[in-house]
Amino acid sequence: MDSTILSTASRAIRRVWRHAWATGATRVESAAVLRLVAASITAGVPVAPILDAWAEDSRGGQGTRLERAARLLRRGATASEAVTRVPGLVQEDHAVALAFGERLGIVGPVVRAALAGDELLDATARRELRGALGYLVVVVAVLVLMSTFLAVKILPQFTKLLDDMQTRRPAVLEHWLAFAGAVGEWLWLPACLAAVAAVVACSPAARLAVMRPFTRSRRITAALDALAVA
Repeated sequence: MDSTILSTASRAIRRVWRHAWATGATRVESAAVLRLVAASITAGVPVAPILDAWAEDSRGGQGTRLERAARLLRRGATASEAVTRVPGLVQEDHAVALAFGERLGIVGPVVRAALAGDELLDATARRELRGALGYLVVVVAVLVLMSTFLAVKILPQFTKLLDDMQTRRPAVLEHWLAFAGAVGEWLWLPACLAAVAAVVACSPAARLAVMRPFTRSRRITAALDALAVA
């Protein structure tokens, strides 16, 4: 009895934790789900029990999404319907490939064609690319902050000192003062952009809405790959 209560409480706590920190599936997680579903369909094995077992060992929001997909499958939904009705379980082009595969009756070949493009850029290269982009973003952010601090805090004091000494301002200083004025007028813009970025980073729904236009080409490619396989 005690073990049953502890197990139930553990599941409830884990579900709340996953929901609180839910994020969309990464490319690797999405591909793993797609491969498992395709292999199960090809072998004629029920997908729901496998997803339930996987959810027990998953961390974050992906475990909750796997549980929801398993419930939908047990209620009679097809694999593509379950994937579509659980946002964030797989990425959109993967969902398109699965739906096309089911309609054409060749899930395995269509899924392999959809995932073939991902294998052209291995995980190591993707990590290195993300690291390089992250480093570039950090460097640019530091430079912008330092320039803003100099323009807003240091230059006005230096200008006042030159004026008190009745010294002519250098041309470079005039340019910096013009820059400081522009920064002062548009300082609200980076603050707004930072707020929007924070909302997008913390909200899976907002992130999905922002990224949807950029995944259009992937969805089209997945559909064309499915038709080519057919």
